[in-house]
Amino acid sequence: MGDDQIFNLNAILDTLKRKYNIDENRVVLSGVSDGATGAYYIAMRDTTPFASFLPLNGFIMVLANDEIDDGRIFPNNLRNKPMFVVNGGHDRLYPARRIEPFTRHLMNSGVEIAYHLQPEGEHNTRWWPEVRDLFEKFVADHPRDPHPDRLTWQAADHSHNRAHWLIIDGLGTVPGEAKELPDVNRVDPSESAMIQTEDRMFNSLTPAGRVDLLRTGNTAQATTRGVTAFTVLLSPDIFDFSQPIKVIANGREVFNAHVERSVRTLLKWAARDNDRTMLYGAELNIKLKR
Repeated sequence: MGDDQIFNLNAILDTLKRKYNIDENRVVLSGVSDGATGAYYIAMRDTTPFASFLPLNGFIMVLANDEIDDGRIFPNNLRNKPMFVVNGGHDRLYPARRIEPFTRHLMNSGVEIAYHLQPEGEHNTRWWPEVRDLFEKFVADHPRDPHPDRLTWQAADHSHNRAHWLIIDGLGTVPGEAKELPDVNRVDPSESAMIQTEDRMFNSLTPAGRVDLLRTGNTAQATTRGVTAFTVLLSPDIFDFSQPIKVIANGREVFNAHVERSVRTLLKWAARDNDRTMLYGAELNIKLKR
């Protein structure tokens, strides 16, 4: 797993969207075995293009391998999209008894997971005829919201610092930031023995920043930790440009004014995203006082 795989997926999707009339809000990512583990990885690094993630016969903790975990894997980012997870009871590589405690931990930590245990399942997809209808219904029932009201994103650099209309631009501490935020990576002591890990899923030591964002009407409320600057992309589909737009960060108003639509911004992001359902009329660059 790595940046190259993400860039490849982005290029494939962009090419397909330019060739076929694809519904941008019906694109999902699924995989089997290593492909399933890869789905977890992409969900934590590049959530924006996808409606949901469907890992089959995978194991998220494969990503804790020293050759993969580069300090930029953040389970908290899984909270942005629903997941459809299948594991088999007799899987010789990833038996459900080993995988399920981690899946339950994610679910208890706010990750939306439809979990489908296959008690007799092995490391193959012989169970597919029983699961297919559930799989297809899950995909049909979970289209992507291109402008979700609630977002949370954690990043350690500028390579994968975006979730939909939120971009993390600068890292560092600022006065008034959150001292603590609920973190999916943290494991409760009561779970430690069960999942055979200590107090964290991934032992990331890389400094990172996080923004939790909530939109209500024309107001975006951000709670930050380790972030000095972020950008809010404004779509006329969810923001009323005839009224003032307000941004509150860590309880303090940092922006409150009318915003003019910008053709330059529209073209910039339309070219980058190639997504007819994510069009932005303006962008606000918020810098927090240090």
